[in-house]
Amino acid sequence: MGKVSKEKILEILEGYDKDNITIATLGSHTSLHILNGAKQEGFRTAIVCAKGREVPYQRFDVADEYIIVDKFEDIVNEDVQQKLRDMNAIVIPHGSFVAYAGLDNVEDKFNVPMFGNRDILRWEAERDLERQLLVNGKIRIPMKYDDPSQIDRAVMVKFPGARGGRGYFVASSTEEFNEKIDAMKERGWIEDEDVAQAHIEEYVSGCNYCIHYFYSALNDEVELMGMDSR
Repeated sequence: MGKVSKEKILEILEGYDKDNITIATLGSHTSLHILNGAKQEGFRTAIVCAKGREVPYQRFDVADEYIIVDKFEDIVNEDVQQKLRDMNAIVIPHGSFVAYAGLDNVEDKFNVPMFGNRDILRWEAERDLERQLLVNGKIRIPMKYDDPSQIDRAVMVKFPGARGGRGYFVASSTEEFNEKIDAMKERGWIEDEDVAQAHIEEYVSGCNYCIHYFYSALNDEVELMGMDSR
């Protein structure tokens, strides 16, 4: 658990104008869906966007307010947080929000109300914790390798954080793993610390798709909204 307390967030919410809530998020491809949906539900919307990357959101007119920052992690700056609180903002987190703003920043410094459980973000961002959720849910998952020397079949190699698949690769042996790692390091795509945290799991062929679902705390049910192929 981070340093941002539930009591502090509830205190901030107590001062909000509940009739004028703004739905806000950090600028990424996911933001187009989030803010478009919020507008359809009648909410005002706001986006925190890195300088020079605001064009798609302006083109699709999904935000009523724009907060332009030099870099994404500036969302935890006190002046940006105050702007969000002043507009009665509820922030919707997503993978890019965690990856760009920084998980520690979100947990320890971001004193703005967020939708959902802030403590679950680390479980979604860290592969081993995410895997633990699946195991506890008795969901069948690929076998994990603790060390590259154990590779004895095709494996998928993934790296920490919510990178959206960037830099993932398949290897069939320890030698191939090392060759691809060396090539990626030469290109500057990964650092030594990324290699140490690489998640190696059995490669399983099949259909790749993303399920869209939403848990409603009000109705205590999971709603399946659809899915798309990847």
